[in-house]
Amino acid sequence: MKEDQRKLEELSNFTKIPIKDLGCFLGSGVLECGASTFQEAKDAYRLAPSRSEYKKAALQKLIQLCITFQEAKYIYGLALDGSKAQKAALQKLIQLCTTVEEIKHVYKIALDGSKAQKAALQKLIQLCTTVEEIKHVYKIALDGSKVRESALAKWNELSLLEVERASTVQEVKDVYKLAPNESKAKKAALKKWNELSLLEVERASTVQEVKDAYKLSPYGSKAKKAALKKWNELSLLEVERASTVQEVKDAYKLAPYGSKVEKAILQKLIQICTTAEEAKDAYCLAHNGSEAKKAALQKLIQICTTAEEAKYAYCLAHNGSEAKKAALKKWIQICTTAEEIKDVYNSVSDGSEYKKSVLKKLYELI
Repeated sequence: MKEDQRKLEELSNFTKIPIKDLGCFLGSGVLECGASTFQEAKDAYRLAPSRSEYKKAALQKLIQLCITFQEAKYIYGLALDGSKAQKAALQKLIQLCTTVEEIKHVYKIALDGSKAQKAALQKLIQLCTTVEEIKHVYKIALDGSKVRESALAKWNELSLLEVERASTVQEVKDVYKLAPNESKAKKAALKKWNELSLLEVERASTVQEVKDAYKLSPYGSKAKKAALKKWNELSLLEVERASTVQEVKDAYKLAPYGSKVEKAILQKLIQICTTAEEAKDAYCLAHNGSEAKKAALQKLIQICTTAEEAKYAYCLAHNGSEAKKAALKKWIQICTTAEEIKDVYNSVSDGSEYKKSVLKKLYELI
């Protein structure tokens, strides 16, 4: 008996297999891995003969003893695909996940539609702490499934928390965009978005500030209407103060697009223009087809002083229009060299009523 004990101890020291487990290899004893720590079970698995029953027992022991996600991940990699041990390791992985990234990993390696994958999604819902994370879960969950319902509920819950935390217009606007459609959270976000926007409108003291408040406010809201009203009012004050072309142009660029105020500012700009360049700028600022654009062209024709400026106005005018005729007359009138009037001649069609006037002026200047 002592000799057997001595042999077992020597064999155990050499193989690193506990004495109580050596019976499995020697053909006696119950098949069981007696490891009490993860490292012992890991060593037993490593030393056991390939495909032996003892190796399977050591793997089961590893599953029982693992206490961290990384340990469970290691075991999952050891198990054969589709084996009971791999399924058990997968369940342990789900149990030990503590972060969103860890459970995402488990979800990816689980078979599509399997119980393990569904369990991973449920765990993922529990671990989600941000709207972006839970929104992702909702997207990947099957339509109409309980998992998707749970994800939607958590999404709404987290969105409501974000609404409470939001303290600026931009923050609550972002929350609104990410909240579930037609949810309590989306409605709460819209309400707070309007309230914070109204405060910004009240605080605004310059055209730029109220313009920014308008852009950030909810579409069709009281805040947007209040911002537009104040924007118009402040823009009118700006144009009243403006005394130079540049000041009026700056006021125009900040005014509400297509508003009465914008038109009034443009009218003032056209009135105070004294050079062709200023009139050109007014023309470019005016909307296509508008009365202001026509007025700016008329002003350009009226104040141009060189053949080049008159030609520019002529090219801008529509064929057959009164402005085209006026620009041509002015162009012919202010030509002072033969080269300038030749340019007019080449631009006028043969059937034009002004062809004779051009020829006459050319004759005088040659």
